[in-house]
Amino acid sequence: MEASKKRKLGYGEPADPRGPEDANELTRLLEPFSRDQIVTILVSAAMQHDSIFNEIKTMASADIAHRKIFVRGLAWEATSDKLRQHFVRFGPVQNATVIMDKVTGKSKGFGFVTFDDMESANAALKAQPHDIDGRKCPCNLAAAQDSSATSRHKQSSYTAPHAAPPAATHNAPYPAPHSGSHAQQTAAPVPSNAPPTASDSGPPGDEADRKLFVRGLHWDTQADAVTAEFQKYGDIEDVAITKDRQTGKSKGYGFIVYRHQMAAKRALAQPMKIIDGRNTHCNLASQPQRGNGNHPPPPAAPYHAPMHPAYPPPHAGMYMVPQSYGVPPYADPNGYPTPYPQPPMPTYGYAPPRPPMPHPPPPRQ
Repeated sequence: MEASKKRKLGYGEPADPRGPEDANELTRLLEPFSRDQIVTILVSAAMQHDSIFNEIKTMASADIAHRKIFVRGLAWEATSDKLRQHFVRFGPVQNATVIMDKVTGKSKGFGFVTFDDMESANAALKAQPHDIDGRKCPCNLAAAQDSSATSRHKQSSYTAPHAAPPAATHNAPYPAPHSGSHAQQTAAPVPSNAPPTASDSGPPGDEADRKLFVRGLHWDTQADAVTAEFQKYGDIEDVAITKDRQTGKSKGYGFIVYRHQMAAKRALAQPMKIIDGRNTHCNLASQPQRGNGNHPPPPAAPYHAPMHPAYPPPHAGMYMVPQSYGVPPYADPNGYPTPYPQPPMPTYGYAPPRPPMPHPPPPRQ
């Protein structure tokens, strides 16, 4: 049987290796599939072909998304050294960080641990919950998408009894994104190994769908604190906090650009987040803000200034009696016009006034 017929019937392997055209066709076929459908196809193929199974495992081990875990429920006294000492029992730890509050200097109740290999991370996940400083601390992959909005809210706004209370009673201004002459954006370097998710693949999409605007930041909040909060939802491309050019202080808002649109959608699912002990709010930067001056004001009503003609009108100086009275208009016997124009006559229920009567001709001599 010919090779082409074998390929149609599903027998054997193709005679020629696949080329770029086949890859493009396969990409086009997979684009409409959901994440669950693609996972099902890959699992089925990996179970039948060892080469696919080994390729998936190799790529997963190299990706930090399968080696970095998120730990929550830490005590106020937790430190990065204590976190490392606890998780090193499961394997070599590449990095361990407890996110600290900038104002109080205490733990915000969560942190991140990055292992050298995927097997160590899996061992740590199987051993949870972990007893750290007398507290039960659950953990999960930092790149894993939460199964419900409730668990996502616990990760993004984990306060009592672990997070520090707000240190400031005043609120930072909530301006909308704009580019003024006295504003500048200072961006902190974003780690290139921010955890992507399994669904964050393919083209990144339009930046308007990936760029978020966050307001309500504390005056002392830096870009690294914003990065630590928003990188839970996906790979971050850029973080910038807008500062005043003259004072150098934060203006209370900033921008986050994700690498993929799905990460931005996950972050927007819970718009309220706590950063440095303050409640902040995020939305798409492309959305118009109320009261930010981006919308043009409504046109003002036209103003008509009073006209002062150079020559008085013929009826100047006459008292115009409405027609319904049946009395002819009365003119000033002296014939002098008034220096100012007369106000318009009210016409409620009256007919328009008659034109003035002409002066009688002078007597003949």
